Amino acid sequence: MALALDWQQRLDTREVSSRAELARQLGVSSAYVSRVLGLLHLTPDARSLILTLGDPIEGNGFGIHTLRSLLHCSVDEQINWIKETQNRRA
Repeated sequence: MALALDWQQRLDTREVSSRAELARQLGVSSAYVSRVLGLLHLTPDARSLILTLGDPIEGNGFGIHTLRSLLHCSVDEQINWIKETQNRRA
């Protein structure tokens, strides 16, 4: 989620002109950039809660594939899933 927010800020501030340029700079595919940015379609509450889960690289969070599955859930389902996940980790 932090990546999505950072990448969107780069686009918004015109640091990069397009998703394709961002992908080239990062050395990843345009499809990956689009998938990560797609997480911004989650509700603001869900995005905030996801940020509390930790860094997925350190094994404390969830990867893009898991989080993308939430895009197909209702707002309540998104929040409930994240809260249940937080409780399991506590």
